[in-house]
Parts: sequence; C-alpha cells; structure tokens
Amino acid sequence: MFAAAGGASVSSYQLPNKQARVLVALEGDTDRTRFVVGSTELKGDNEVHVLQFNEDTNEVVCLKAFAHPNEVWSCATCPAPEHAELMCTTYSTGSELKTSLWRMTGVAAAAAAETSTGPPPLSQLDELAQLGAAPLGEHLGVIWNAVLPEQIVELCRNRLSLVTLAHGAVSSSTAESAATAPPIEGKSFSCARWDPHHAHSLGVGCGGALLSIDTRSMKLAHTVAEAHSQRVRAVDYNPNKPYVVLSCGDDYAIRYWDLRKPSDALLSVKAHSHWTTSACYNRFHDQLVLSSGTDYLVKLWRAESVSSAPPAVDAEEPENPDGEADGLVKAFEDHDTSVFAVAWSAADAWIFASLSLDGKTVINHVPPAEKYKILL
Repeated sequence: MFAAAGGASVSSYQLPNKQARVLVALEGDTDRTRFVVGSTELKGDNEVHVLQFNEDTNEVVCLKAFAHPNEVWSCATCPAPEHAELMCTTYSTGSELKTSLWRMTGVAAAAAAETSTGPPPLSQLDELAQLGAAPLGEHLGVIWNAVLPEQIVELCRNRLSLVTLAHGAVSSSTAESAATAPPIEGKSFSCARWDPHHAHSLGVGCGGALLSIDTRSMKLAHTVAEAHSQRVRAVDYNPNKPYVVLSCGDDYAIRYWDLRKPSDALLSVKAHSHWTTSACYNRFHDQLVLSSGTDYLVKLWRAESVSSAPPAVDAEEPENPDGEADGLVKAFEDHDTSVFAVAWSAADAWIFASLSLDGKTVINHVPPAEKYKILL
C-alpha cells in the first residue's frame, strides 16, 4: 500500500504483505524518477512493482504492478531509452534459479494518478527470452552494459557469461559470445559492474578480491588481491574518474581504489556495524556515495578527497577548514529491518531510494545543506 512517511523530504511505499531484496532504478527513463521493486515471498505469489516519485507532492505511487513467477532475487533494467520497458530478473523456481528477459508493457505510457490507495490490478509480464538456469544459490543476476546496451553479463558464482541481445518487434534473441570461470582458485564470483568509461571492462568481486576483466578476451586487466577481508558485496565505478572504483563487503567497510595502483586503498571507511550490503556513487556528483547495511541503516557519505570535485581555490582560506572533505553526511533511520538495496534516481541527482527486507521502499533526498555545498 501507498504510505507517506513523516517529514518533509521522505515518503515510502510498502509492498503488500511481501518481503523484498531487489530495488533498481528504471535506467532507461531519465525524465522521471522511477524505481522497480521485486518481492521474494517464499510461500506466496510474487510481484514486480514500478514506482514513481513526484517531487512536487512528495508522494510515491505504484504505476504498474506485474505478476512474477516465484521469488525475485535479482533485477536489471535496460539503460537504453528506446527499450526502457525491458527488464531481466533472476528468480527461484524452488529447484533452480532461472533468468528471463521481460517486457513491462505499458510502463512507458503510464502516468501517476493524482491519488493512490494502493497498487493497480496485476498485469502480466511479456517473457521475451530465457537466458539460462543454474542450481539454487549459484546464479547472481544480470549486469547490463550502459555503454553497449546490447551486451549483458550473466553472473554465477562459478561462471560469468557475456551475452548479446537482439530485440525485435515481438520477440528477442540471445547469444552467448564468451565465458570464464573465477580466476582465483577456491574463490567464487560475488558481484559485478560494467565500467562506464571502457565498454569492454567489467569490475568483479571474487572472494575478498576486486578484479577487472577485459570481456573481449576474458582476461584479467587489474587485480586488487585483498580488497576486503571477507566477501565483496558490491563494486561501482566512479562516473567521472576512469580507473577509480569503490567496493564494499561483509567486513563492514567501503574502500576506494585506483585500479592502476592496487597496493593501497585511496580511502577506507567502516561504513556499517554489520554487513555492508550495497554501495554506489551518485551518477553526477562523485563525491556523494550511498551505502546500506544489515544494521537497518542507509548512509550518505562524502568522499571528496577521492572525487573529481575541484579543491578549494581561495588562497586566504585553507581547503576544507572544518575537516569535512570526507565523512558521513547523514545516517537515515527509516527502516526496521535489514536494508538490502539502495539506488540513485536515473532522472534526478538528489533523489535516492532504499529497500528493506520487509518490503518497505523509502524515497529520500540529499540534505539541502549538502546539495548547496556542491552547487554553490
């Protein structure tokens, strides 16, 4: 059901009687703030909801609700505007994990109602292709290449595959073009992210290591052997500085790296008091980073010293006189259970969403004071 949270800058949406772990921005829509949420209900029917946030009214409404087979464990939306209705999900059938390519028919044309008392009637997803299957616990999801949207990577713990997509008027086709096993003996893949600066470069977590792979040859390009003392949970590339990435892991930390100088982290932060489940750069202002954890918290960080933000140029004042170049901007305490996903809006640099296990999606803003520090 729709719910407006207290406070002037927060609103929330509750999946009806559903648990959830999957939240992503609708990547192909850069005009409106839209997110996709998928449920992981073991004993009930599962759904995918497309949410829209209206900044003028501070409301979040469900534009479309789709029936979905089984629990949604991963989701990726197409970054190409002309194919914004395409989505890949990885889901459990009870005996294995499968991945399918779907069309969310009607999303592009859907307009938010002025008032909403809950999600609309369930629609059916159009399945365009099945991409693969793996044993339970093995398939980790799909990573869509924003530079070459016809390319995706299917990521499993013991294999990653490069797949080429071709879209027609009523159907799509897929073709695997390359694959590789984990390059570190005894370790498995855990996460991946395409490099926005190099179309054929993929950042990968493998055990506690951070790697980059050239997908043309499937050979290692860079290695940070001991990026984390435990499993790497997420990797993200700085959108403005080539070769600079962040990683987060089960050791509670976020670390920033220059892949060309892997011996030492550029910056390391103990981000949460338990597992750091996700971390990602702001799409436009790379000094801002979001993270979430199983400590129920969402945190907004400032990492100015390792960003592309220009340093202070006033010779009469020291740079960052208050020692605020790096550090915590704000901890958001809007969730009552573990937070498994955060995502920046694809349309607005200052809006982000978070999702907790109880199916609650919260929309928040970068605090005005931090926003104007960047803009002024």
